[in-house]
Amino acid sequence: MGQLMRAIVGMGIVLTALMLAWTGAAHAADMSVKAPKIAAPAAADFTGFYIGVHAGRGWGTGRWIEDGSAGAAPGIQQAAYDMSGFLGGGQAGFNYQLGSALAGIEVDFSGTDIRGTDSSCYKVFVVAQSCSGRVQWMASAAGRLGWVIDQALIYAKGGAAWSRVAYENPCNGCVTPLGIGSAARSGWLVGGGIEYAFAPSWSVKLEYAYVDFGTRQVSFAPVDGNPLAYFSADVAERLNLVTVGLNYRFNPGLRP
Repeated sequence: MGQLMRAIVGMGIVLTALMLAWTGAAHAADMSVKAPKIAAPAAADFTGFYIGVHAGRGWGTGRWIEDGSAGAAPGIQQAAYDMSGFLGGGQAGFNYQLGSALAGIEVDFSGTDIRGTDSSCYKVFVVAQSCSGRVQWMASAAGRLGWVIDQALIYAKGGAAWSRVAYENPCNGCVTPLGIGSAARSGWLVGGGIEYAFAPSWSVKLEYAYVDFGTRQVSFAPVDGNPLAYFSADVAERLNLVTVGLNYRFNPGLRP
């Protein structure tokens, strides 16, 4: 009887040890297959001063309206052309981010080759003429409002814009052999874009802006200086701009 009891107790000890070993192995297996916990990346902080460069393309329209100085009735559209071309330059600004909301201001300057020509303008006259305009440079100052999602900033912008535009009015066989003019233009812009911080100090952006320079009177003069051949026209211009840019922030940070 005593031997039987000792055998039962021994078997119980062995079974208990086996169960503990199996439980421990199963627990270890569960731990080995669990994926490690990965912390979410910190959201970008766009606060601070920045500078950058940009390049892109612009397109739009130009219209010349008779003001009476060329001998026709005022209000007649004498020329209309589509404009397009490249632009490139730099920008600088400051952002302040509070939580996910952002407010900032940005100024930029671009050299451009946005141009267009109407090869059959001033149709009220007998002699065929050509009218063209070329945007030489553009600048703007705009406020930005945006929202930060992880590393991306989605923003809208609006402000003032300026440009210098050169105009030509070649005329074959008429009193004015070549009318030329230029004007500093001012107007407004509105647009928006997305900016992505790919490193603590660096970000890239894609932006669209609509620019309206309104209507301004432009004075023309012939290259030969004929005092009888001066005239003027009311010129309206509107542009669309799409640019890509690269910005460097001077005081980058990460928000937890």
